[in-house]
Amino acid sequence: MPPKLSVVVLGDAPRLDECLGSLAAQTLRELEVVVVGSSAAGAWCERDGRFRTAERWETAATGEYVAFARPDGRVPAHAYEELVGSLERTGADVACGAVQGVRPGAGPRLLYDRTPWNKVFRRAFWDRAGLGFEDGPWALSAKAYALAKSVDVLPDAVCEPVEDGDLAGRLIEAGAVRAVVAEHAPGLLAAFDERVLVDELRALLDALPCVGQRERDDLVGVGAALAAGLGPRVLNGLPAIERLPLHLLKVEMVPELLEVLRFVREGGPGRTQVVRRGLRPRWYAPYPFFGDRRVPAHVYDVTDELVPVAAVDRARWVDGRLRIEGHAYIRHLDASAEDASRIRLWLVAGNRRGLLRVPVRRTRRPDVTADSGQSAVSYDCSGFVADIDPAALRIFGRWRTVDWIPCVEVWARGVRRRRTLAQPALTAQRWPEPHECAPDVLVGGVASKRRYVIQVRRVDAVVTSCRRAGGVLEISGWTRAGLAAGTAVTATRTGAGGAPATEIVTGPVEAGPVTASASGGRGTPFTARLPIVELGTPGEWRIALSGAGRPLLDGAVGGASWPAPGGHEELEPARTRRGDFKIVVRERGPVVARVGWSAAGGVLIIAGSYRGAARGAAGRPDAMILRHRGTGEERRVPLAWDGDRFSASFAPSRMPALGLARPLGSGRWDLLAPEAGPTGRSPGTAGATARGRGRWTPVPMRRDVLPTLPERCESGFHRVSVVARRSDLLQLLVEPALADDERGPYAQERLRSGHYRRQLARPVRDLAVFEAYGGHQYSCNPRGVYDELRRRGTDLDCVWVTEDGAFGDPAGARTVLAGGREHYEALARARYVFGNGPQRPWFAGREGRRTSSAGTARR
Repeated sequence: MPPKLSVVVLGDAPRLDECLGSLAAQTLRELEVVVVGSSAAGAWCERDGRFRTAERWETAATGEYVAFARPDGRVPAHAYEELVGSLERTGADVACGAVQGVRPGAGPRLLYDRTPWNKVFRRAFWDRAGLGFEDGPWALSAKAYALAKSVDVLPDAVCEPVEDGDLAGRLIEAGAVRAVVAEHAPGLLAAFDERVLVDELRALLDALPCVGQRERDDLVGVGAALAAGLGPRVLNGLPAIERLPLHLLKVEMVPELLEVLRFVREGGPGRTQVVRRGLRPRWYAPYPFFGDRRVPAHVYDVTDELVPVAAVDRARWVDGRLRIEGHAYIRHLDASAEDASRIRLWLVAGNRRGLLRVPVRRTRRPDVTADSGQSAVSYDCSGFVADIDPAALRIFGRWRTVDWIPCVEVWARGVRRRRTLAQPALTAQRWPEPHECAPDVLVGGVASKRRYVIQVRRVDAVVTSCRRAGGVLEISGWTRAGLAAGTAVTATRTGAGGAPATEIVTGPVEAGPVTASASGGRGTPFTARLPIVELGTPGEWRIALSGAGRPLLDGAVGGASWPAPGGHEELEPARTRRGDFKIVVRERGPVVARVGWSAAGGVLIIAGSYRGAARGAAGRPDAMILRHRGTGEERRVPLAWDGDRFSASFAPSRMPALGLARPLGSGRWDLLAPEAGPTGRSPGTAGATARGRGRWTPVPMRRDVLPTLPERCESGFHRVSVVARRSDLLQLLVEPALADDERGPYAQERLRSGHYRRQLARPVRDLAVFEAYGGHQYSCNPRGVYDELRRRGTDLDCVWVTEDGAFGDPAGARTVLAGGREHYEALARARYVFGNGPQRPWFAGREGRRTSSAGTARR
């Protein structure tokens, strides 16, 4: 009987024996392994009858399915069983698993998957499609995707990543893949060019300044041929600063191309102000060689890049009106003064039956310029405030359930743009409390997925209590609609990111007596029952009543929770951003129920519960950790326990590390807790280190905590915000505590050209400035010089520069934050400047000053 799967190993490698061992350990036993081009597999052939060598695999492989394994890679034991099983269930032509660290997507994104080593092919499809390795592994994968009737995509990793070869070879293969896509799937050609080929050309442009002349000529030759194939649709969809180097590459203007790449590296695009030209005015960015007849003007056209940017920053109720604070501007066009732009705001009813003009007041917002990431123009006067009278949201004099969509229109320098408002950046502002503007009519802002809306909702059903009664979840409330016979409650579990429902649980609904205490006289009381055992799958379960829709959740119900049967999950009643009732099911672990800053500020207090810890001290972790998402740096957060409740307090500016008190560096820090084992015992008490990454999980917050998250707080040299990641996972966002007129490229450019230059005109002071490793450390030669100055007892005023607040004030000195006014003033007027690296590019020398690098002084 022929085997089900033939695994072909092509070539030889030092790790071949390890590869064959992983194939022998596959849980799918009905396979054969054909080794081509290597005689080192003889021992395996003698030991296992499923192994053999061959000169050509096409005639040696006899399985219904075929897969290819790298001789220097390992295949997980479950890989082929899952891939083959998927093909047998669905009848697809190809089954694809993830590469370690890279999960393939669907549709055109499959073109990113360049390797055949993570796939199983139906052998009949392989032969029918004429697949082969002639044009390379990537071209093989692309052709298979283009010709397959269906492809199964599995999320589990079945292959180790493959190191890319030389860049020129990769570009040549990209050209071959493009030819395959153009022949077999022309409808995907534009997507391939836009999402794959342009990325390859970006890699080429990044490499050009770093290679020798001969390799550069080879890369330019290959890249020019690829760039010439890019259509106008793809090129016009790119920013001008990306179109320009691609055009220079296509026409092989190499010296000019290198100059543009240098301009980009030095941040030139962010300093370039756009200009208007032509009888029919168009806007252009005067990047290098603008006006050169060899480069067409349309390459510099940025008219389509003048996009509007608008968002709501805060929303609150003031004197019975909804006050919206936001900002709006057109990118690249100045808004430094109120008369430089105009802003208008409308509310458009989602049912197209209402249009309301809302007056706005302009406000000054230097933080908008700071967050824009450019230094060419100011958006300081792009802020606005609008007060909305809820009575004006009635349609034809009646309250109707509808979303009012705020739309903003911006004029600047003859350009007019419109757009809807984006949602607030702060987590607490995304969960505002609705306001009852009339009996059973709620009005409030809602941060939906794509935009911010003002929701007017007539209340038809409300959940007023929720409790666990044995194995049943009892949901009580009232509904304005009568309960017909057979009315049921339905719980629908939504997938990640609002994916389609995967599970549905139903239960009975009973009508209760109509009493004032049950519903306040506003409707028919009801009690719905859901079996808790069927709600055990972690996720979010949306609740609906047949005939009455989704009920709202009364605010008094939030904050409760109950263990699921078996104690491995926890159920929490919560509301959506629109106020609908849902059940959040989590796996056992700590949950944060309160977050706040101390009265004096600077100390963050976190409290919560951990039902799995109720079994005793053995199940309680003694600490959590904060882990930096970029560097992986970790800080320990000790916990105090009272039964199954925990608390922690710490100052982000003074976190213990290596026996010292150091602040959290800039970036995002996740709060993680040790994952509980099957017995409830936590590895945090078993001597596990924080580096046991597979045993630490993110800590969620209860949903009723999200609207109450505290405002940003300055702690030392940083500004710390508590935010939610993936709906409810606690995260700290740490930023340098620069003022809004010091923060961002625009403010820094103005400080250098203004404040710093003025300070240079003032007399030199007896001041010494120290900076080690770009302001990141208090060490090395600058520290040695400083210690010697202290030993000698000089009366110099000493200042240390810190880039990220990584160290406190050294004894006898003060510390200034890099980029602040104090930093510029110190560097301008200091008599001595000590460092262990090159000075900043804008640093200016002057008479009467001595500077040193790596401890060597010079005038």
